[in-house]
Amino acid sequence: MTEIIEFLIAILVLLFTVRLCVTVYKRIFLIFKMRKVAALDGVTVECKKIPLLSLFTLSRTPEYVVKLPKVTYLVRTYDGGGAGSVVHFASEKFTVRFSRMKSTTHRAARGFFTLKGGFALGSRVKILPRLEYDADEFRGSEIREVLIFNPAPSEVSYVIEQKTSIRVAFTGDEVYGVGIFTGTTFLNHIDRAARQALTEKIILQ
Repeated sequence: MTEIIEFLIAILVLLFTVRLCVTVYKRIFLIFKMRKVAALDGVTVECKKIPLLSLFTLSRTPEYVVKLPKVTYLVRTYDGGGAGSVVHFASEKFTVRFSRMKSTTHRAARGFFTLKGGFALGSRVKILPRLEYDADEFRGSEIREVLIFNPAPSEVSYVIEQKTSIRVAFTGDEVYGVGIFTGTTFLNHIDRAARQALTEKIILQ
């Protein structure tokens, strides 16, 4: 019996270690993506704090400040749990992250159909503190709050402001005044915004 318990503990430790290594790798990869953002014409990126710290807690201050000529993005990162995980914004103050396991049936007495069902495992509530910053520092620029999911979950949902239903959010959508992205889609978004700003500058000249 003792050997079985030790074996199970070893498996759990191994799974935790693998997940931690994958999560840290993805966060480091995101840092390199942000360097690509900083290399774009007309874009400046300032790192306000160590990005790896958000693996443990979400700060009230932005990790990155990404500045374009007319828009400033205040960026924080959120550990979305990776593939198979769901992040649900229960309100503007906290989120719930859990793993969803689905079962599928493909055959019926007549014809074929797909039946999906499932249940949640490992629910984890995370406080979502409001972002704090000095508005005077960014005077004259439109301020946009951004939350980058890294690792990205399989699904993001939220309760609408009227508290009457739940909706699925997609990358680029705004949830409670915060734009949600993956690292890649945020890089693409900034790239398009920088190109547009450069085009407008050329036209005005």
